[in-house]
Amino acid sequence: MPIRPNPLENLLFFTFNQGPAPLLDLWSAVAFRAVTAAIRLGVFDALADAPLTRNELAQKAGLHSRGCAVLTAALESLGYLIPIPQGERLALSPMAQKWLTTHSQANFAPYFTFWDTVLRELYHNLEESLQTGETPTNLYEWLEGQAETSLQFQQAMIAIARLVSREITGRLRFLSGGGRLLDVGGGHGEYSVALCRKFPHLEAVLFDSPQALAAGRKHVAVEKLGQRITFQEGNFLTSELPTGFDAVLLFNIVHGFTAEQNMAVFRKVRRALQPGGRVVVLDQLDKSIPMATLDATARLLALSYYHMLGGRVYTFDEIAGWLEAAGFREVQRIDLIRVPGNALILGHNGESHEYQ
Repeated sequence: MPIRPNPLENLLFFTFNQGPAPLLDLWSAVAFRAVTAAIRLGVFDALADAPLTRNELAQKAGLHSRGCAVLTAALESLGYLIPIPQGERLALSPMAQKWLTTHSQANFAPYFTFWDTVLRELYHNLEESLQTGETPTNLYEWLEGQAETSLQFQQAMIAIARLVSREITGRLRFLSGGGRLLDVGGGHGEYSVALCRKFPHLEAVLFDSPQALAAGRKHVAVEKLGQRITFQEGNFLTSELPTGFDAVLLFNIVHGFTAEQNMAVFRKVRRALQPGGRVVVLDQLDKSIPMATLDATARLLALSYYHMLGGRVYTFDEIAGWLEAAGFREVQRIDLIRVPGNALILGHNGESHEYQ
């Protein structure tokens, strides 16, 4: 697992500052590459069904014998593999079995391979964006020409969505009567899949770029919901949205764009809604999280939004202000328990179509 100092090391590194704690970041970077290499080489999937000896694993995963030995030793020290003395075999730890194997519903392996590519291709010029305030390469535009990496990104988003989908569907009970749902930028389709499973009279349209929808089409087909979830290709920044919907989702969209762009999208969303319809925004909020790891993760994501998108994490008041300026009423916030720092923000469309 991620490098975690024991109590004595905590005292040495952090309490008394007698050890170079910054080196933990350095070796965590090497650990990330080791885990990603194991994913790409199929090490975790090779061990998913049963423990293997190192020689058996090397043969199954196509590894050099010494390469297998040094990699598996590193993965043992990180908590991903467990040695079984009987027969000198290796097994997956419960953590690796749950989060890094293909057959798992919570498979985060694509997130590793996605970030491995992104760090190599898009993060080499972080200093440039920090100096100029400009985004050297926009992640979303870049992904449109990267079929494999785009698929990895969408698969990672499915895994993340599955962590929170039960809580979210439980919070959106107003959809229980059915109707038409527009999922803007929801290319992978998992939120629409979860909502359609929860509410059997609901139908959804996924609106996103062609590359993003490629993953969504596969996912919806696997879930056998093709009769209720359809697709429309488009760019919600430059095109109008389809109309006549009872609800519109904008999940994990706001942080990727400027205030002016978000305002324009909110106006389009209102035009897409029936009178009395609702918009549902899901995003991180700019607030302190009273959990060190989650707070650090949120700040690192904010750095990524700045560098790769020119976006940022916004406050609830900013998002609510845009919704109200676009004509939405009764704006409310529902903080999520499963992912602290994230919230649903709902706005109600008025009874007329007098748009600003």
